[in-house]
Amino acid sequence: PEVLKELLDIIGTFYPDWHGGKITCLNDGNAPLYMKRNGGFTKNSLEECCNFYYSWDKTKCMILGGAPHDDYSSAEYYVNYYKESCEQDCEKNTAGKNCGGLVPSWKTLYTSAEDCCEEKLFWVEQSKCIADSTLTPATAPAGSGKYYRKGEKCVKDCEKSTGDAACGGLAQRWDDASYSSAADCCSAKVWWVEASECTP
Repeated sequence: PEVLKELLDIIGTFYPDWHGGKITCLNDGNAPLYMKRNGGFTKNSLEECCNFYYSWDKTKCMILGGAPHDDYSSAEYYVNYYKESCEQDCEKNTAGKNCGGLVPSWKTLYTSAEDCCEEKLFWVEQSKCIADSTLTPATAPAGSGKYYRKGEKCVKDCEKSTGDAACGGLAQRWDDASYSSAADCCSAKVWWVEASECTP
């Protein structure tokens, strides 16, 4: 009877896969002897085991343990600094999505590519970041039409290709393109330069 009780305790219990090296729990009845003898290592369900041993990466634990991917991937966005874009929290090669794999537990998730790009990749041109993150063609931004300082001149935030002589190219996030006229920008940002020399 004691042997039967021990066998019944083992069947249907989950243990951490420390020896296999995977971030998951198993219930194959092959727990190491020390885990079998000390019942404190085993848990009654995959979720309970993942919560207890792998709370820092529960999603990966659940999926590697056999839980459905769709139940544990959010398809929300997280940053990939190497690619300078954001990827989605889902299994790689999922059709129609920019999946980077399941999100590591230390990464922040965002509901949209726009939020992810703005918060995590603010130095990257935002339309490019969003396009790369959503796998859509980039559309060139038109610029704000406001003025900002560039060297010792004030120029308009627009593409030089527009033919407008005042255009200094698209302003970067740090350029403070907030002036409605060149005169306002000149008096605030390059006040020591003659007004006639301040504009292109």
